[in-house]
Amino acid sequence: MTKPVGFFGLSPEKNQLIQAMVNEWGNDLSGMNENDVAWLISRIGHDLWMGSDDESGISEDAEEVSNRLHELTRQEKIQLIRALAQEA
Repeated sequence: MTKPVGFFGLSPEKNQLIQAMVNEWGNDLSGMNENDVAWLISRIGHDLWMGSDDESGISEDAEEVSNRLHELTRQEKIQLIRALAQEA
């Protein structure tokens, strides 16, 4: 079951981008297609990484995971994104 954007602390009333997304794809964003979701997740992740103040860089462990993503099924990749999102 999907949750509305407000569950995650996002407010369509306070942010025009969130309002536009809700208008386009619904309050729970369930109207988005899978490719748009995957692409936006990657873009948001890239934006966060590039804007990070952490000077330690990417660990070898994380880089190894990146190099081995081909070992995961599509469903496992989705589940991994969900697991990682808990830590963000």
